Amino acid sequence: ARAVLDAGLAVTGICRALLPAEVDAIVRAQREVGCQITTLHVGNSFETDAEMDALAAAVLEASARHGHPVYVETHRGTMTQDLRRTLDLVARFPELRFNADLSHWYTGHELTYGGEFYERAARLQPVFERVRFLHARVGNPGCIQTGLDDPGDYLTHFRWMWQRCFE
Repeated sequence: ARAVLDAGLAVTGICRALLPAEVDAIVRAQREVGCQITTLHVGNSFETDAEMDALAAAVLEASARHGHPVYVETHRGTMTQDLRRTLDLVARFPELRFNADLSHWYTGHELTYGGEFYERAARLQPVFERVRFLHARVGNPGCIQTGLDDPGDYLTHFRWMWQRCFE
């Protein structure tokens, strides 16, 4: 981090938190090394709603305590891998903010299924409104990461989702 800061660049942090008790130390350490923000892979996707709530509360508390922005990443294998559960989490914790790695949802939830991309993706607006950091990875219905020149509407779809986040 020091070399990056000395070069005049911004440092962003990323880490994984499986338990609420881990979050505060992660956020403190990331802030101390000079990270401007931290994105977290939170949980392992097997959490109950109560466990998700405890993790979300820990993220919000640590962010406030350390004055450090923390963004929960939308990622497979974490508590945000499921669209419905993530939307429910936002309803319970509207102050959560996200790092959108939308390829996991696009591919894993087949947002293009039945030609219903725009109808399905529009339901994600509560998350899009809370995005503060973004991965620009593009996927397709069968692959999390593809080339930008692959045939199909994938890049158009991602641009549409990114626009919702930027707005």
